[in-house]
Amino acid sequence: DYNYVGVGVVVETDTKMWVTVVFMSGPEGLVTPPEPEPAPEPEPTPEPAPEPEPTPEPEPAPEPEPKPAPAPAPTTERTTPAPVADVKRADPPAPPAPIQHVSILLVRPI
Repeated sequence: DYNYVGVGVVVETDTKMWVTVVFMSGPEGLVTPPEPEPAPEPEPTPEPAPEPEPTPEPEPAPEPEPKPAPAPAPTTERTTPAPVADVKRADPPAPPAPIQHVSILLVRPI
């Protein structure tokens, strides 16, 4: 003759989970109320007619690009490469903290 159930949950850091289930008896007639009917959707309003877009003016012809300067003649002398900076790797991000305690209490008619 139970018509309610309560559930409690606790999670500990060492991966233990404690669950409590309590069956309860309440007064008669305590049931979940029916869901209300959805409201009717309003009729869509007609959209105004779009205004005609103005005709775009033609773009002027692009100016010719100047010719690139000739590449300099290659040199025969040797150069030393620039030194490379020391690169240090970043530490990986710390792992998230474990969940200490989680309490949930759910009471609803059955």
